[in-house]
Amino acid sequence: MVHHSKDKVPRKLMDMYPQSLVDWIGKNYEVIECKSPVIMDSDGNEGIADGLITVIKRLPEGIEKTENLPFIFNPEIQSSWVTPKILIRSHGYCNKACLQYGMPVEPFFISTVELKSRKASVEIVKGEKFTADVLSLTEMDADKRLNRISKKLENNEELIPYDFFDLAFLPFMTSKKHSQVKLYSISLKNCAQGVKDTEDKVGIRDILDWYFEDLVKTNEDYELVQGDMMNDIRARYIQDEREDARKEGIKEGEIKGEIKGIKKGKIEGKIEGKNEERKQVITNMLKETDDINFIHKMTKYPRSEIINVAKLSSINIKI
Repeated sequence: MVHHSKDKVPRKLMDMYPQSLVDWIGKNYEVIECKSPVIMDSDGNEGIADGLITVIKRLPEGIEKTENLPFIFNPEIQSSWVTPKILIRSHGYCNKACLQYGMPVEPFFISTVELKSRKASVEIVKGEKFTADVLSLTEMDADKRLNRISKKLENNEELIPYDFFDLAFLPFMTSKKHSQVKLYSISLKNCAQGVKDTEDKVGIRDILDWYFEDLVKTNEDYELVQGDMMNDIRARYIQDEREDARKEGIKEGEIKGEIKGIKKGKIEGKIEGKNEERKQVITNMLKETDDINFIHKMTKYPRSEIINVAKLSSINIKI
């Protein structure tokens, strides 16, 4: 079970693509705008609500739309059970948002742990109930969604934001073919291969990092995902080096290499430099991986130099 303090990690991707999020969870709404989060009280002591989305219902052509007024949709990620306490907290957020923006608010929970999608309710005062829809990710068909993404990748089609949410939450869906850890590994691989935009990659990887410790628990689990994790680290490192190279005006062609899991090609950047620069490169990579063989292969620096930098920086490594 993922700790609830991490639940706001997915907000970045959700806020980037609100319409795709609404479509993905099956709501027939049209997004008008995103509103700022709502603070429970003037001091913010009780926390901040997730981002709010102003929507209207999509009505069929020919239907009178004069009464189709906008309202606020408040989707939340919940990695613990949707308990009465959580519903009461959500009720406070919704009331605050309703007063602040003068619109009705519809709460919605996307749950990583609920066994079934359901309506959850709690009695606020006698005779008054607060109700919210709860979407269980466990009821989603991982195999079907993965098959659709795989076909896109095979045909060299670009993945769209709707697909990003499948990749981000695939490990919590139900599969007849793959274990939860294997689904995690597949998400890492498909993210590295099929998501082109750097910001999109970061948004998905942040979510995958969010529940790494909760899914990858044993040595066997780690062995299963290690290859795709290393490819992900390579992609991150190469992207960082390339961005640094662009900022510093480095000429093209100073580094050439092939990265497993990424399309063959030349990777441009800067490795050679003064001793301090070499030390910084090694230190940055040690923060991402303890595998000195991988660092040696990437940088061509002597293993003894990598080990020495690790010792000076008090970083544990795998020799």
